[in-house]
Amino acid sequence: MWGRLGWVVFWLSAALVVVQAVSLTNRAARGESDFGVFYRTAHLLADGAGGELYEERDSATGWPISIPPAGMAVFQLFSYLRPAVAGAAWGAFNLLLCALALLALRRVFERSEASQAELSLAFPWLGAVFLVLASGSVQVGQFSVLFVACWVFALYFLAVGKEGRSMLMWAVPAAIKLYPLLMFAVPLATSEDRRAALRRVGWLVLSLLVLWFVVPTLFYGTRVWELNASFLENVVLDPSGRVKWMQALGSNANQSLDAALIRYLSYYPKFHDRYEWIPTANWDLDAVRMLAHAVRIMFILATIKATLRWRVNRPVFGVYDLLVMSAMWSSTLWVCMPETRARYAVYAFLGFVPLALWAVQAGNRAGRVVCFVVVLLLVLGFLPSTLEVVGVGFIGTFALWLFNLWHVSRQRP
Repeated sequence: MWGRLGWVVFWLSAALVVVQAVSLTNRAARGESDFGVFYRTAHLLADGAGGELYEERDSATGWPISIPPAGMAVFQLFSYLRPAVAGAAWGAFNLLLCALALLALRRVFERSEASQAELSLAFPWLGAVFLVLASGSVQVGQFSVLFVACWVFALYFLAVGKEGRSMLMWAVPAAIKLYPLLMFAVPLATSEDRRAALRRVGWLVLSLLVLWFVVPTLFYGTRVWELNASFLENVVLDPSGRVKWMQALGSNANQSLDAALIRYLSYYPKFHDRYEWIPTANWDLDAVRMLAHAVRIMFILATIKATLRWRVNRPVFGVYDLLVMSAMWSSTLWVCMPETRARYAVYAFLGFVPLALWAVQAGNRAGRVVCFVVVLLLVLGFLPSTLEVVGVGFIGTFALWLFNLWHVSRQRP
């Protein structure tokens, strides 16, 4: 029953993500959403914009321009099309990535040492989760599906022993948005010895250099150096830049760690003037933002500690070990995100793999499936408005991270 029901949910989810791709086409035609920002930025670059680009904001939305030349190079070819056609093409590209990622994940599962019966039962459910999580990204035209697809491709290449290609796949998301670099902990944690780890680091560095400088040069010529320097200065290092802009409570949809702390410890006029019944300690906003960074570091240190314990007396690593580490670091990345909205939710996908396998195990399967669905809904932020206002969504994010730490602690060599 669970297997047949899983495939029904899978195809319904596939229909959902196709509908969202159509929605993206309509948004693109009107120049809306993230896609509109990328499209206008690409045209500015095509017209010869230099380093001043990252000091400005998007002319239509007022949002920061925060995709580096490596990411814009991926998008540049789409910008040569009319807005609606470009949106349709970008949506189709994302649908193709979804299909290829699911195919690669199936191949990884087939090589895994875990129970093939449980993996077969869990796969349609996980495929549905991936598509549902991806739908928010597809609707607004974000890069999130590309990132997670690259992580899955990286796992596949590691599973079949193609290390260089795997490191390139790990590098692509990190070259476009730096925080996915956290996922490189996966190939490091599963390196059999120091020599293997250094070799993987070398492949990663080489891949990043190619993606940061060689690929964008094809589109932007010698401006690449100026653009990269400006991106680093104005987006990455500027204390009032993109990260601070994301550490906000301007929308109830943000269910992140930062939003939870600001909600109850500080004062954010756009939120607290509207919801005066929410109690708050009224601390300084910048101090609470720094507190969020401190808590974020604690999450990462706890994950590092769990990884080191997991490695003890483990001379070789199997394919399931890759899935376990990917799940833990994916959930760590998600719990550390300063802004958790539907457009980014697919980042958490790999964190659901062990949770799905746990849910389909015999014994109280119905209860476990209910837990799985509740965590998924919380991570998605699919909540009644009252629960959204009080920030209940972060409980799902924290629970997913905590489950993966627990799951790793139970693994034996």
